Amino acid sequence: MTKLIESVSVERDYGRTGTDAIVEANDGERYLIRDGFGGVDSLEGGAVRWSNGAMYHLQPEDTIASLQSEAWNETTSVWDAVVAGFDGSRPVVLIDPTNMAKAVGLT
Repeated sequence: MTKLIESVSVERDYGRTGTDAIVEANDGERYLIRDGFGGVDSLEGGAVRWSNGAMYHLQPEDTIASLQSEAWNETTSVWDAVVAGFDGSRPVVLIDPTNMAKAVGLT
């Protein structure tokens, strides 16, 4: 059963509210899922949606707080490296996060 480990409300582009969450999938693997702002010129009208977001494979011990507080290098946090796609140990997963968000009740 997919379960929500933690989630936080965050501010996205243009002051819109979004969600970052860590979920544990049926196979025990953990993922960071983020909704995203679609842009003002999108066909969907510039809203924050899970389909505009991203998904990242995490380490078992990762939390939102630990990712944000740990340094990846002298100028970048692990969080920033992960969401920018630079951290090869926590790769971007090329899957729309919508179904994962639905499975844990975030939609």
